[in-house]
Amino acid sequence: MQSNQTWAITWYGDHISLNAWYSAKHWSIRATQRTKWHKWYGEIVKEQQPSLLLTKINQYEIYLTYRSRLDPSNTITMVKLFEDYLQEVGVLEGDDRKHCKGVHLIPDDDWEDDKSYCIKIVQLV
Repeated sequence: MQSNQTWAITWYGDHISLNAWYSAKHWSIRATQRTKWHKWYGEIVKEQQPSLLLTKINQYEIYLTYRSRLDPSNTITMVKLFEDYLQEVGVLEGDDRKHCKGVHLIPDDDWEDDKSYCIKIVQLV
């Protein structure tokens, strides 16, 4: 029996909240943020989990564990931009309910550093 494959990326500092994403009055501001985050995710994935870029994922669950001032639901923008990046580079076949079997937002006050984030994607087999 095969086991589920997991990849995780971790970073400290920068985040984008759902409130900030939707308060941008013009679509071009959101487009600029999207481009920024896709580029940044590309850099961090190549640095921390390059094997992820060689993978094709049909079904998955995604987890965001974090410590920051953000409410759990406000972190969803980072998850969505990560999914979109992985689709753009051909790792995810889709992010609809056929492909994504769960999104988990987990605040963790035990982490030492504020503004700490870890996104984990689990390939379901």
